[in-house]
Amino acid sequence: MEQLERYFAAHATDGNLVAAWLFGSVARGDDGARSDVDVAILYRRDPPRTFDALPLRLEGEIERLLRRRTEVVCLNLAPVDLCARVLRDGVLLADHDPALRIGFEVRTRNLWFDLQPVLRTYRRLAAPAG
Repeated sequence: MEQLERYFAAHATDGNLVAAWLFGSVARGDDGARSDVDVAILYRRDPPRTFDALPLRLEGEIERLLRRRTEVVCLNLAPVDLCARVLRDGVLLADHDPALRIGFEVRTRNLWFDLQPVLRTYRRLAAPAG
């Protein structure tokens, strides 16, 4: 985790990185030999919704650094359930703009709580009769 913290500290210079989190099995401490490293990134400006916006360069750099398969997700474009999971279980690696990060966290949690009644109804209707 220290390697990732140093990596994101060095990449704060572009001005677009707001925050980064480690999440998933590595963050929970229950990763295995075949587990990948999951990293979530929040950018100041939303990247375009194109294939070019995928964080492939970042994934490659982190994979070379850690010598482990890595998946990087952009929270600006991620569904609310994934964002909520990152905030609930993730470990904050970098925080280059606390005000923007906190605003994102508040908006995400509000959206997540607003979605709960819809999810409860969906689960009730989708449950097998019995």
